[in-house]
Amino acid sequence: MAAARRKRSTAGAAAELARRLAAEAAAARQRRALVLTGTAAWARRAAREALEAAGLRERLWVTDAAPAGERAARGAAALEVLGTELDAAVIDAFAGLDPDALGAAAGAVRGGGLLLLLAPPLDEWPRWPDPERARITVAGHPRESVTARFLARLARVLREAPGTAICTEAGEVRERPAPPPPPPAPPPDDPDCLTADQAAAVAAVVRAATGPRRRPAVLVADRGRGKSAALGIACARLIASGAVGRVAVTAPRPEAAAAVLAHAARLLPGARASRTAVRLGERTVLAFLPPDRLAREGAEARLVLVDEAAAIPAPLLARLLERHARLAFATTVHGYEGTGRGFDLRFGPLLEARSRGVHRVRLETPVRWAPGDPVEALVFRALLLDAEPVPAEAAAPAATRARPAREDREALADDEPRLAQVFGLLVQAHYRTRPFDLRCLLDGPNLAVWTAAAGGAVVATALVADEGGFDEAAARRIWAGVRRPHGHLVPESLAVHLGLEAGARLRCARIMRIAVHPAARRRGLGLRLVEAVAADATARGLELTGTAFGATPELVAFWRRAGFVPVRVGVRRGTASGAHAVL
Repeated sequence: MAAARRKRSTAGAAAELARRLAAEAAAARQRRALVLTGTAAWARRAAREALEAAGLRERLWVTDAAPAGERAARGAAALEVLGTELDAAVIDAFAGLDPDALGAAAGAVRGGGLLLLLAPPLDEWPRWPDPERARITVAGHPRESVTARFLARLARVLREAPGTAICTEAGEVRERPAPPPPPPAPPPDDPDCLTADQAAAVAAVVRAATGPRRRPAVLVADRGRGKSAALGIACARLIASGAVGRVAVTAPRPEAAAAVLAHAARLLPGARASRTAVRLGERTVLAFLPPDRLAREGAEARLVLVDEAAAIPAPLLARLLERHARLAFATTVHGYEGTGRGFDLRFGPLLEARSRGVHRVRLETPVRWAPGDPVEALVFRALLLDAEPVPAEAAAPAATRARPAREDREALADDEPRLAQVFGLLVQAHYRTRPFDLRCLLDGPNLAVWTAAAGGAVVATALVADEGGFDEAAARRIWAGVRRPHGHLVPESLAVHLGLEAGARLRCARIMRIAVHPAARRRGLGLRLVEAVAADATARGLELTGTAFGATPELVAFWRRAGFVPVRVGVRRGTASGAHAVL
């Protein structure tokens, strides 16, 4: 790291630094990160001056304390930037560090832009009372019981990240230079596309719509590669040529499909786009429909586009595949609500079995920024977006020797390879694993991480929450529906849904998530892990071990083999899982 150097003890130091970083970013068509540490008032003032000095106009503050006149969002609202582009994003950690919002906002910053992070001095950050603790803690545990392992790890990542500058309130600057960018790729032949990858993706979608039936296209890419744009470009071409009269698009949220609609409307002369549709004259040619409704009711459309498919549960995807003969799926390799690898594992076999051929295109070259972008590398490492389990050739032999054990989370936070293996397994197995789950895994006051490993290879993991143990008065209020304690799913359900007044008094170990490496399955490893968790719960004096999951034949059979008995089945399919909930 470059030696620290003194600068003026004002926000002007940050402005001068931001101007230089933005010029460097623009020259490379990449992004740069600027961390401003000190008091909240100074950091916010310095950030505003830095943005003005750098000439970055289209920006978003992720905070509830943005300066007057600035666009701001918090929580779920910050995720609405997915699919949009910004000149700069300001992550205000003084308002609480939400990993999901950090990832979403950072991914929206285009080449030539800056990612700003406002935080206390990095050495003090883990001891700072982060407001985000309120979301991580559960009833019965004070905010102070939430640890700061995630923040300590993040501070370490920031200090080590190339292309990241840290400016303190005292005017001290530390930075690591970004590596030189690789040479640019040759331009594509397609005038509407920015890369050859994107042109290939457009061609695959057109073929899915006009070629033989039941031969879907699957587009896989990291963020910023133009896969949603490819869907929109293909849609516009199909409609303009008359090959398709109407197209339906679905995604986990309407905002996730906004880029598809925008790109289609841009290439269709006279088209008008709204939040959920594109119209030509009086005719709707492209319409957004929620995935559960599309699976249930279908649509009068020749082609169905499924964006962010990895964030949609496999049962819903299966129903879409059954109902519609012409589909194109697009999914993010390392996403915020699901991954391309998990999509392949959960849905890939069914897709192959029920199709007459699948045309897969992987988009590697970024379009929102140039290759080798340091901010992308920073965010991937900070949020473990590219976390992967061990390779299959290492997992298979380890499975025979692996033994279940409870992890020391302090040690786990400092062991990057092991943490990546654990989180990678969870990401693959659970379609909605998010960066926020990483923070909960490390800091949740009632959580434990279990693994089965051998020779440094983690081949199975489980996330377990201690729940219940309410006193008689609190248990009665829960049973009566007066109180809904956050983070106590099993005891609350026993009290409310089954009418057991004493249910909330029981102390329970709930297995929230369990994942076994694909190369280590069908060897009893998952069952041994469940047995170890249950034995530990009994040894600690807990009355029961439970779980809740979206019912599939495979999962019901697994939990029955583990000795668990269903006590409640949801009447309706869950909107998120597409399956009936089982307790």
